[in-house]
Amino acid sequence: MLLKRGEIISIIHFDVLMQARVFHFTSEVLTPPSMRPTLFMAMSSSKKFGGLVFFDVNLSLPLWKSRDETRKYIDRAWNEADII
Repeated sequence: MLLKRGEIISIIHFDVLMQARVFHFTSEVLTPPSMRPTLFMAMSSSKKFGGLVFFDVNLSLPLWKSRDETRKYIDRAWNEADII
């Protein structure tokens, strides 16, 4: 189930992101479709607050449904991250 924008905003702890110097995540968090919008909003917010985004690829291919899906979301996270 995909979350609506208001639901995403309600679960992100913006106060924590404001204080964080680095936002770290792995590719595993990209595998559930419901997490993707939340993750990308958190990444964007972290950058707006002056934090760095650190993407630890650590790719586990069996978790992904297809090669195209994997490439699409890994590429996006890669392009938006400051540190890989």
